[in-house]
Amino acid sequence: KDIAEASAELEPLNKVIVGFNVKAIDESKEVKIITADIIYRIIDEIKKWQDGEKKKLEAKELEGMTRPCKIQIIPHCIFRQSNPAVVGVEVVYGTLKLGIPLIKANGNKASEIKSMQKDGENVQDAKRGEQIAIALPNLTVGRQINENDILYSDISEEEFIKYKKLKRFLNSEEIAILKEIAEIKRQENPVWGV
Repeated sequence: KDIAEASAELEPLNKVIVGFNVKAIDESKEVKIITADIIYRIIDEIKKWQDGEKKKLEAKELEGMTRPCKIQIIPHCIFRQSNPAVVGVEVVYGTLKLGIPLIKANGNKASEIKSMQKDGENVQDAKRGEQIAIALPNLTVGRQINENDILYSDISEEEFIKYKKLKRFLNSEEIAILKEIAEIKRQENPVWGV
């Protein structure tokens, strides 16, 4: 009966049965069963399981979406002016991923990330505080971008609305970046993302 009730739960993090000082029962595919003779062990197991499940849900929900990110072009780190422009950047906030489109702080489209390298090795992503070199096609340094420029990931309005619904999966840093991006986009369209 308990397994049937737990499996009927709509919230995935509530699909769990906890047993204190009882004989363990067979595992279920749909429901997590946690039993122990020590209450602290049960609490630790629940927290560990919920953290793992949250990460799985987050990955599933946010899969394929452009992650919020803010980067700054590092002064004196212009490796190529154009075709493609190769510049050194620091990830100020968020996670920078290969292939994401970028916009400037004034809302103009910049480019998309063609490739990324850290210490001579190709990488797929970079986290806050990391300094990497990125290749940006269809840009010329000194014309469209300059040293110290701030660039943001170009999030579409549909993605922004979806992020608002999935806010519980974002950290405070990503929420702050989304607000900055929304302010930039609303300079051109006051009802963007509303």
